[in-house]
Amino acid sequence: MSEHKIPQPLDNIGCQDLLQEDYSHCGWLRKQSFINRVGKFRWPQIYMVLSGGCIYYFKNEYSTRPAGKFTLYGYNTVSRAQEKVSPKVAPFAFKVVHASPDYKTYFFAAGSEKEMKEWMKHIKSQLVKANGQKSDNYYYTYKRAGKQAAAEEDDKSMTYQEIETDIYGDTNAFKVTSDYALKFKLKGKDDGETIEK
Repeated sequence: MSEHKIPQPLDNIGCQDLLQEDYSHCGWLRKQSFINRVGKFRWPQIYMVLSGGCIYYFKNEYSTRPAGKFTLYGYNTVSRAQEKVSPKVAPFAFKVVHASPDYKTYFFAAGSEKEMKEWMKHIKSQLVKANGQKSDNYYYTYKRAGKQAAAEEDDKSMTYQEIETDIYGDTNAFKVTSDYALKFKLKGKDDGETIEK
């Protein structure tokens, strides 16, 4: 992998300010959050913005700071999460998985299969960019003007298998540097979330 700048989430940016920047996709999802240490989860609604190789999530689209944020650098795949999430709880769940098992996996749920697939395509495109991979391997283009036609055409050509393919064919290709380990969340660490029901 060639040397490239690791995307860093912006600090204390409001949702509306972020939406004035160049963003890839935004909208309402649900995010899996811990209720307690015995493995209970809740799925509060969040407003998510995908921008500059990072994911930001807010309580609503007018929040003045994110409830959470993370870079997609080091994340290896976006895939459906049926094996980890009951369809009764979150029927259209998907996950963003890191190349190293020591780092957190994020779970989100959409309102429909079409919406889930759309989010997965956008996240995959940003994963490719954030990890310095060549865009000819995978790149999902989605123009806000004429987005309906682009989305319909893409639905015909994209399969889940294409979307869910790992960025790093060999996960050992991703090397965790010491500064990366200090900046980003290890599995089981508190998310610092402030989302409420």
